[in-house]
Amino acid sequence: MKIAAYSIGDINRASSRLRSFYLFSTAKNLNLDVIRPVRFRDAFGVDLVHIQKRLSYKILLAVIVYRILCIKVIFDIDDQPGGLKSFLGYLSILILSTIVTVDTEARKKYWKKYLFFKKIVVINDVADSNQSELKIVARKSVNNTINYFWLGHSSNLPSLNGFIQLIKAASESKLIVSIEEDAIGYWKSKYPFIKFSPWFDAVAFDPSIDARFMVLNHKHDKASLLKSDNKMVLALLAGFVPIVSRTPAYENLAKLLKADFLVYDNVEDIPSIAMNVAEMDLNKFFSDSLIFINSNYSRESVLREFSMSVICL
Repeated sequence: MKIAAYSIGDINRASSRLRSFYLFSTAKNLNLDVIRPVRFRDAFGVDLVHIQKRLSYKILLAVIVYRILCIKVIFDIDDQPGGLKSFLGYLSILILSTIVTVDTEARKKYWKKYLFFKKIVVINDVADSNQSELKIVARKSVNNTINYFWLGHSSNLPSLNGFIQLIKAASESKLIVSIEEDAIGYWKSKYPFIKFSPWFDAVAFDPSIDARFMVLNHKHDKASLLKSDNKMVLALLAGFVPIVSRTPAYENLAKLLKADFLVYDNVEDIPSIAMNVAEMDLNKFFSDSLIFINSNYSRESVLREFSMSVICL
């Protein structure tokens, strides 16, 4: 089968990397021929077109032509529209597409309200690792410490404020935060007791990060509640014990890993969770987690699921 893949960005953009480039990186193993044409007309001879979150008048017209030519169109969306115009644009292209793929069950439920007649399939984010054969990094040097790591956009840092105040009052623990480099000056002046590290791709795998726990928090707004568990998978592969907010994707993965004890309701609960976990032997937890991640988030397993649930329909 020949597939034309269009993505909203290149491999340096996280959503495109996980949901297009990594997704199709092992395509040849399933006898899939994936091309990445620049022009939409160059896909007229393929069997299937995969569009990752791109939206424009040109692409709407292209999808209409693809459907007239009996080319199957898969539209992948892993984010929420930013306004009414964006919503109507996405709704139009989703209606025109053959099948819609999303990243979470929560997002599927959201779009199903408007597209009750449309086939919507949940396809996991591929694990954000540049290694095809996944493994968990050993962080032996930090086994006896209760330090925390958080990464994200600096605008989301205030969502941790209650926890940050506990770190400020504690002398036995520290918080390491990785954000965009040009924002560090401002936040360092606001929180001088936090160690800041410039964000870069794969920063979570940096062995110099002296932390055992990684704090993950989806905010409780409508858009955040639909987000995927990819950062929790990343945390595990990077060798951190993830302590996660009780939001749908994180809570679900924690249950599947039999790790409900890692889920918090309030950020102020994080230190007590870490203290309890620090006494546990987590070797089996990490080994079981790796088996589960390879079965559900590796490049080959996600593409195989995509092939069975989308291509073969």
